[in-house]
Amino acid sequence: MGLFEAADGGTLFLDEVGELPRTVQPALLRALQFGELRPVGAESVRRVDVRVIAATNRDLREQVRAGEFREDLYYRIAALEISVPPLRARRGDIRALAVHYLARSGHVVAIDDAAFDLLERFDWPGNVRELENTLERLCLLADDCRIDAKSVEKQLERPVEHAGPLPTLDLHVLERIAVIEALAAFKGDKREAAKALGVSLKTLYNQIDRHGLRPRPAVDGATTAKA
Repeated sequence: MGLFEAADGGTLFLDEVGELPRTVQPALLRALQFGELRPVGAESVRRVDVRVIAATNRDLREQVRAGEFREDLYYRIAALEISVPPLRARRGDIRALAVHYLARSGHVVAIDDAAFDLLERFDWPGNVRELENTLERLCLLADDCRIDAKSVEKQLERPVEHAGPLPTLDLHVLERIAVIEALAAFKGDKREAAKALGVSLKTLYNQIDRHGLRPRPAVDGATTAKA
């Protein structure tokens, strides 16, 4: 069963639709225009009723003029266009997005207001993906399960282009990252996390204490995010 068939009666989200190869575009147009598709190997078409939401960071009009995107497909998917401004133009969203990403990550951390202020002043040339990746790095490297302004400032100083090779991590950092990821993957179930890491439950507790990964109560001026 393909994605269109699985989405029959519902919604299908197509990310980066501007990168769809020209050879595949006619099939998408037919599915949208007539509500029909033919699965690979099938002898007959099947009817589907799917609402499509498509996203792209490209200028599809320019791609149409360049012959890279079918004009009829463009007008079919552009029935209603919503232009999302870059993150630097909607700084009021940054704090809410940061709290959302921290909660979804499964990491238990506290982030103070000074750190939020720095995040809100940054231009984020990579938009929400860059924000999410930055927060993930901050979580993995956070000391005492806390993100402060100093750690944010250090991450934002990282060059976006020509970054070069990643720094070599010592065993202490690698162990910390492995424990954090295992606990997040099993939603805090330490017994299952220990199995995944190949260590005893006692060893896992020792690692948690060694790396300061036990949750701490939130303090004034801090926001705690927990999955």
